[in-house]
Amino acid sequence: MKLTDFTQLSHPTKVPQKPVPSAFQDTSKNPIEIDTNTIKLLERLSLVDLDSDQALATLKSSIQFADKIANINTDNVQPLYTVLEHQQLQLRNDQVTAGNCREDLLRCAKRTDEDYYVSPPGNIPLEQ
Repeated sequence: MKLTDFTQLSHPTKVPQKPVPSAFQDTSKNPIEIDTNTIKLLERLSLVDLDSDQALATLKSSIQFADKIANINTDNVQPLYTVLEHQQLQLRNDQVTAGNCREDLLRCAKRTDEDYYVSPPGNIPLEQ
C-alpha cells in the first residue's frame, strides 16, 4: 500500500501543511464540576451509565475539549461546503425511479401499526 506524500501536492490548498502555532485557551486548569442532577439527566438522555470514575473522567475531558474548540477564532475563515476543494462535484437530478413498495418495506419490520414501523421507546430511565 503506497502512502500519499502530502509534501508533493499538485494543487494549492488552504489547509496548512505544517502545524500553525496558536494560543488556545488552556481549559485543563479549570476543574469541571458536574452536579448529580446533570449526570442523571445525561444518563437518561444518552442511555449511558456514568457511575464509573473512568466514565466521569471521559465526560469531563470531552467537556474541556469542547470548551477549547469553542474558543477558536474563526474570523475570516470561509465555510467549506465540501472538503474536496479542487474537485468538481456532480449533482444529480432528484428523480423517483422506483416506488409503490410500501408493503415490501413494512414486511421487513418486526412490528408495525397501520402503515408505520413500531420501535422501542427511547430516552427512558435505565432499569437498575
